[in-house]
Order: sequence, then C-alpha cells, then structure tokens
Amino acid sequence: MKITNYLLYHDNDIPYETIPSPNFSNYFRPEYLVLHCTTGFTVEDGVRSLIDPRPDRPDLRVSAHLVIGREGRVVQLVPFNKCAWHCGPSLWNGIKGLNSRAIGIELVNAGDVERDGLGQWVKRGRIIPDEDVVELQHPLDYHVHGWQKYPPEQVAATLEVAQLLFPAYNLSDLLGHEDINPQDRRDPGPAFPMQWLHARLLNLNEAEPVKYAYRTTRVLNPIRTGPGEEFLEAEGSPLPRNIPLGVLEEQGDWAFVHVLVAVNGVPDRMAWIAKDRIEMDTLKLRHYHPPALAD
Repeated sequence: MKITNYLLYHDNDIPYETIPSPNFSNYFRPEYLVLHCTTGFTVEDGVRSLIDPRPDRPDLRVSAHLVIGREGRVVQLVPFNKCAWHCGPSLWNGIKGLNSRAIGIELVNAGDVERDGLGQWVKRGRIIPDEDVVELQHPLDYHVHGWQKYPPEQVAATLEVAQLLFPAYNLSDLLGHEDINPQDRRDPGPAFPMQWLHARLLNLNEAEPVKYAYRTTRVLNPIRTGPGEEFLEAEGSPLPRNIPLGVLEEQGDWAFVHVLVAVNGVPDRMAWIAKDRIEMDTLKLRHYHPPALAD
C-alpha cells in the first residue's frame, strides 16, 4: 500500500477503489486521524451516506476520506489533500472544529445494538448474530450495552492504512469521534481496540496503566461514603485538584468515582463526590476502561 497523488494505491500501482464524494473543501492541514463507525451494515450504505444528502436533512452533507468494510475492503472518497466533512461540532486540545485538521476514516459497523422482543440483537430492525456482539460499558455511559464487534480483517486494514498515513502526513495522534465530541458521539465505541491501535501507532506500551476520563477541579475536593453531604468523608479525603477519576455511577448531583492514583497515603479507592467538583478530561478519555464491579 502506498500514496500517489493523495490517493491510495496497491504496491503494484493499481489504485484502490475510489468513489468521489462532492462533499469536501480545499483548506486542509491534517494533524490527527479520526475514526468513526457508520452505524450501518455495508460499504455501499456507508459510501452512499457520505456522498448523497440525507432525505430528511438535504442541507446536511458529510464525507470522510476512507470507508473500510468489515471484510477489509478500502474505498477512498476524498483525496488526502482535501478537507472531508466528518467531525461536525468538535473540540480537541483547544482546536474547535477539526474537519480541517483531521483525516477521517469510517468503519462499517452497526455500533450499539439492543435486544428485541424475541431476545435477538437488532439495529434498525436488522438482526445482528449473537457471535458478532459483545456487551461492554462505554466510558461515557454508566450502563452495559451490546456493541457489534469489529472483524480482524477490518482492524488489520485500519492498522495498515494508519501506519501509512501517520508518517506520510506527520500525524500526531489517533482519535475517535467520541473523543472530539463526547457530548453526542459514541463511535467507534468500546468494541474497537483503540488503545491497542494507539499504542502501535505511537510506539507506546499497550499495557501501561490506564488513564481516566474525569479530574477534580478545586483546591480541596471532599469524597464521601454516600451521595450527599450528610455522609462521612471517605478515607483519603479531600482530593487535591487534577486527580484523575473514572465515573461509575451518578445519583442526582453526586457521582460515584474510582480514584486510581494514591492520594494522602491511600491507594486505589472508590467514593462519592459532588459533580460540580469534577470535569471531563477529554485528553484522557480514550484510555478509560472502568473496573469490573461486583454485584
């Protein structure tokens, strides 16, 4: 695989499949690679949604540079020197609106799925086989959901493309849509091996301690044994500013959090904290994997 004139080619000089999208602009200075999922079922569905306007929103036009199918098929829609429209409202590292700063890849995947009345996993009325579904908690949510798995062929194709793009365009980081718009997006989702791919691309240790998606914001942040001021302060309270947390549960104005780092001589604890004393730390979001809690 190689890049010639901003398009993907096989090593034998045969171009990869190209279906041009009219949805792009000229100014483009890529720094990041952003992964999405199509929430659909086929490459054709994904490509169509990135070329044609939506029937219910003809004013909404989107695109991506590539679509990668479940069997590893790669289709290019926008050249790498043009700005595809895939990020929407987004923010990362102080940059607002990442379309002009990010190469976008759409992965064919149904995303989150739910059980119908017969107990089958479905997405928009289409049955997803049990063996294609894994039940996981997304770091931005507080409940376990079903997610369609990403086949090895698709993951391998994504790795091959990413390993080509990073040095070719001097990209600095790999992001998910969920990283740059955590309010509304959940893709590519927890079924995709984002931490593994991130480690492969940036030569990191995949097994390094996980980082967490929230942090404390005030000079002193009391933690308690229950969700309210009436509960006793927990061991190790109060937490100082910028302590990394994972939010496991919410009750009203309180959050049940997991504190990994040792603070005030107390290692790894779980406690309650007022939600106005924490904020999302998007720079660490993609590494957050909550611990398994006993029933």
